[in-house]
Amino acid sequence: METTDTVRENSKGDKQYRVATNEWIDAKDITFSEGKQSTAINEITDLPRIHVVTVDTPGFVYPLFTIDGVASTRSVAGGTAWATDKVGKDSAGNTYYRVTTTEWILAGNGVHFE
Repeated sequence: METTDTVRENSKGDKQYRVATNEWIDAKDITFSEGKQSTAINEITDLPRIHVVTVDTPGFVYPLFTIDGVASTRSVAGGTAWATDKVGKDSAGNTYYRVTTTEWILAGNGVHFE
């Protein structure tokens, strides 16, 4: 199960939904389901040492999330690196890395864990 936060129309006029950073799916290929699933980050694990999370694409920004799974008002710039000491998952199985005391970045396209 994937979630979406943005809809667009591609150059052919097809309606698409964003399912990950820089990943889109045609509306004709999906079915929406009702119901609200918790997006809170849980299953939090302390990493045995400090790791680095790097983000691609200078000029692009990557949103940060609170532990409740809600988008923060801040983001990180592409082409930067961030120290992380914790990893967590939400109920949908998405992985997040803590990059500030209270903010997390969603793992996915363009986000690399080292």
